[in-house]
Amino acid sequence: AKSKGTTTDFPALIKRYSVDGLRFLLAGAATFGEDGDIAVWDVRYKAQCCNVIGNTLYRISKLLARPEYATVSVPAVTVTRDLYANLRYDLVIQKALEQLNRVNKLLEVHEPWKNTNTAVVSQCVEICARVAQELLPICPNLQFPSTTIPFPNLPKKE
Repeated sequence: AKSKGTTTDFPALIKRYSVDGLRFLLAGAATFGEDGDIAVWDVRYKAQCCNVIGNTLYRISKLLARPEYATVSVPAVTVTRDLYANLRYDLVIQKALEQLNRVNKLLEVHEPWKNTNTAVVSQCVEICARVAQELLPICPNLQFPSTTIPFPNLPKKE
């Protein structure tokens, strides 16, 4: 609180997390209108932004670059934004992370890098495309399929 002399240095937070990363952390910090805990942001950022979002989209992008998956395309998806209308940005983040964790489980079980499985990769691509669309208002620079993910410490497209 400003009255206590504790203010948030947003330029420093943007430098640390990127604009999209900061939006992601703010949106998922708490239910809209409630206080969130900034002390856990480093842990959340690494666990959610880097590990779940960054690594999952990167893994899928790498699979799509393989010749055996050349026929897999990213579908055009439409999403409803009911949670946005209800200001439940925290649930948007939670739902997105659950879906990407589902993708990771599918990849772990089916290992499409060892055994070609176009159906599983297609399913994962569709889920990732849907998640990218759902997160678009929070993270407008998040692109899929691509390795151009604006969070620091992640592989960048050359």
